Amino acid sequence: MGTFDIASKHAFVCDLDGTLFMGPNPIKPAVDFVIENTKSGRFCFFYLTNNTSKTPAEYMKKIAGANIPVEPDQILTPLITLEEYIREKG
Repeated sequence: MGTFDIASKHAFVCDLDGTLFMGPNPIKPAVDFVIENTKSGRFCFFYLTNNTSKTPAEYMKKIAGANIPVEPDQILTPLITLEEYIREKG
């Protein structure tokens, strides 16, 4: 197995619960890493959760509340997947 070469990466998918946030609280080192590398344009970040207790809009507000620049298309939740499935299958 090779070593992890962060310089060769362009994007990361981050779990929200327990990775960027512990409950309502940001995990400072992780959030600082995301902010620094988002603002510099070094990496693109996507945010993933399997938690259905919040809507995508609520997660967007939570992420933005930690001063992380975020767009709606960077967030993936089970509710988004379910909505797309229902729309597709009717």
